[in-house]
Amino acid sequence: MREYEYRILQLDGSPAIVTMEVQVSPGAAIRSARKMARGRPFEVWWGQECISGVAKPPPINAPDSRAQYHF
Repeated sequence: MREYEYRILQLDGSPAIVTMEVQVSPGAAIRSARKMARGRPFEVWWGQECISGVAKPPPINAPDSRAQYHF
């Protein structure tokens, strides 16, 4: 069983409700979040990975964690 974060969003994309729940699978987490959202947009996160919904891109000035640094 894994812990998932649900973000129920406002129309402007900002979080209205953020909660966590333990579920047996990603599909179960998505179904639970969909039920909780009641038609509103939502995201389901597992750690740093958004597994459902549209995650906001990081700010432009944020460093890219995938960047290759050469010294």
